[in-house]
Amino acid sequence: MVGENIAPPVGSVQDKANIFFGQGIYYWELKEYEKAIMEFTRGIELDPDNYNCYFYRSLSYVDLNDYEKAIKDADKMIGLDPFSYINYSHRGDCYLELKEYERAKMDYAKARELESEMAGYRDKLKALTYKLANHHPTEVP
Repeated sequence: MVGENIAPPVGSVQDKANIFFGQGIYYWELKEYEKAIMEFTRGIELDPDNYNCYFYRSLSYVDLNDYEKAIKDADKMIGLDPFSYINYSHRGDCYLELKEYERAKMDYAKARELESEMAGYRDKLKALTYKLANHHPTEVP
């Protein structure tokens, strides 16, 4: 109907979760880790696959020396992104703090493996970028 007030559409669940993520980052930067954890948790409750909330909640737990909880979030991060060397390196750091050296060693080895694979792609991208920059646009590198 003409002139009828229509409420704007509500954002997606992911959008709402990202609002809590932003609030969590705000508290994390202030080093108010308990408040940050609360906001990241609220984001996870809305969007259980929100990688960023798990990542920063895990970092917050590390800042509070709660490595067991940090590892649980790192496990979820690995489940969401098993190809990120950062996830394994982070979890390895937590295991190291807990003196679980064999687990730390396995995670560091996996991180090194994944990072070296990524380095290969970085080298290929760098070489391709160089070729493209040094060729006429109509030439095929």
